[in-house]
Amino acid sequence: MKLVNHLIVLIILIAFCDKTVSQQKYIRGYNSQNVWTILSMRYCTFNVLQNETIYAQDFMIFAKRSETTEAISFEGNKKIAYLPIKVYNVFPNLVAYEVFDCSLRAVKRENFERLDKLQFVGLQQNQLRHIPYDTFRALIHLQHIHLYGNELTYVEERTFETLENLRSINMKENLIDYIYEGIFDNLIELRNVSLSNNNIRVLNENHFKNNKNIEYIWMSRNKIQELSSKTFDNMRYLKYIDLRGNPCISGSYRVNKFKEMVKRIDIGCKPRHG
Repeated sequence: MKLVNHLIVLIILIAFCDKTVSQQKYIRGYNSQNVWTILSMRYCTFNVLQNETIYAQDFMIFAKRSETTEAISFEGNKKIAYLPIKVYNVFPNLVAYEVFDCSLRAVKRENFERLDKLQFVGLQQNQLRHIPYDTFRALIHLQHIHLYGNELTYVEERTFETLENLRSINMKENLIDYIYEGIFDNLIELRNVSLSNNNIRVLNENHFKNNKNIEYIWMSRNKIQELSSKTFDNMRYLKYIDLRGNPCISGSYRVNKFKEMVKRIDIGCKPRHG
């Protein structure tokens, strides 16, 4: 039965990719100013899989090789639970890979093997509960990663350690209750971190100690109890931090006290991204 399912998937992918001509379309990513930037690229969408259920792991794409396709997207397909492996055999020059609003249950290193040109990975609004630490290890040129709207309770300490070019991380709207103190240590280009709407209780000076270039931190609606001014001492370019809805910043007295600790930082109610 599994073999039959795999063959069905492969036939559909072959038929789709042979008939589709890549078109000039768009995909989105965050820039350092926390606004949307539109990247023009050759774009291929796999919504053709809407009528098939992808529950099999380790299935491969066998189709006509396309060296001009720079972005692929699985979008709005609730029947996709896993990603293919050896994607590089078909799309060797991918810059963006998005799996948005599907039913993705798991990812692993083999799903991104040899896709070292990727700059954007979007795995948002799926059902991910765990990401193995080496999943993104080969993506040394990655700049933006979206993991928001999943069911993550934690992210392993070494998950981002090879991603020195990463500029933005969006993990809002998960169930994360703890951040490892060294998780961002190697991300020297990091500009934008979104962790709003989680269950995080602790934020201290060791979480962002090496991230001197951070400009925006979004951590509203968590459960942070205490906050030290030293948390932000090394962030010379920090422009905005959103801590609304946390116990450490509730009440007018605490808001004013926090503003006094970090005078140069805007903790007002806008902009409203987070």
